[in-house]
Amino acid sequence: MSAGLSTVITNFAVVRKEVCTAVQDYIKDTTFPLVDRWAIFKQASKSAILPYHDYVQSLDTFDDLDVSWYDDFYKDRYALVEWIDVIESIEDTGATKYDGEPNRYFEHIEQVKEEILEMGYAGFTYDW
Repeated sequence: MSAGLSTVITNFAVVRKEVCTAVQDYIKDTTFPLVDRWAIFKQASKSAILPYHDYVQSLDTFDDLDVSWYDDFYKDRYALVEWIDVIESIEDTGATKYDGEPNRYFEHIEQVKEEILEMGYAGFTYDW
C-alpha cells in the first residue's frame, strides 16, 4: 500500500510542477488580456498551484508609492501576504478611502497586477 501511495505522490508532484509552469507561462504572456490572466492567477493561487516566496517581494509601483505593509495592508511580521488579498483590498476600497482621501493604489491597479503576474508567485512571507 505505501509503495503505491508513494508512486501517486511522486506522480502528483510531477503533474503539479507541470501545471505550475503552464500557469506561470500563461499569466506572464501579455498577448492575453489582463482580465483573463488575472482570473487564472486567482484560481491557481486559491488552488495552491502557485508557490510563495520566503521573503518580501518588491513591486516597482509599490516602491514608488512607498508602501508600508503594516500601515497600508495591516500585515504583521512573518504574515503570509497573498497578492489576491492585497488586490481585493485595493479594489474593495475603490478610488476613495473611507476617510475621503484618495486611494493612492487604486489608480495603479492594472500596473500592480501586471507586476504580480510577471513574478508568478501567489505571495510571500513578510519577513523584514
